[in-house]
Amino acid sequence: MQILHEKADFKSPFLHEKADFKQQILHEKADFKWQILHEKADFDGCRSFNQLITNPSHFEHIFPI
Repeated sequence: MQILHEKADFKSPFLHEKADFKQQILHEKADFKWQILHEKADFDGCRSFNQLITNPSHFEHIFPI
C-alpha cells in the first residue's frame, strides 16, 4: 500500500505540470488567435480608410459627403 501511495505521490506533480503546460499552451494559442484577429481588424480598418480616401463615393451611403 505504501508503494502505491509513493507511486501516486510521484505521479501527482508530473500530472500537475502536464496540466499546467497544456493550460499554458492553450492560453498562448488563444492569445495568438486574438492577436491575429486584432491585426486582421486593424488591416481591414486601414483598408477601409484607404478606400474612403481613394474612392469616397463608395462610402456615400455610410458617410454622406
